[in-house]
Amino acid sequence: MPSKFLVSSVLITLLSVSSGCLQAADEKRVQEIMKQKQVYEDRSTRKPDPPGQMLAGKRLKKAKLKGANLRQAMLAGADLRDADLENADLTGAMLLGANLSGANLVNANFENANVLGAQLERAHIDGTNFKNTAFLTQNQIDEACENPRALPEELKAPTGVNCQPTTTDPK
Repeated sequence: MPSKFLVSSVLITLLSVSSGCLQAADEKRVQEIMKQKQVYEDRSTRKPDPPGQMLAGKRLKKAKLKGANLRQAMLAGADLRDADLENADLTGAMLLGANLSGANLVNANFENANVLGAQLERAHIDGTNFKNTAFLTQNQIDEACENPRALPEELKAPTGVNCQPTTTDPK
């Protein structure tokens, strides 16, 4: 994409110069615009995930989804056990019956999501936004670890589930 832009910019510049209509001020402005476009392209090296993805029933166990855009995603019945969803945006997502056991949900956004029947056992919810999350229950919160940033008004922080990894005695 940058090479096509560069070629077209060179052609425009050559045509403008040959017809005598490009003045010094105009040339400077064109260069400024080209610099701004390059800065924009450098910042957007990763294409954002499209919102509203259909991921119902998908096996995403231990998936690396840190910072993912899962707005309006259909995740009903998805297996997200031990997945890394830190800083993920799940605004308006449908997580009916999804398994988020042991998942890293730190600072994730579940605002206006639907979590009916979702499993949150040992999920790390420190800083997570559950504002206006539909069908979130106190039992789901109590089975999770740490303190979320926002909960629906009728719910309170977890009661203190032990989320330390279990160790087996090597003897």
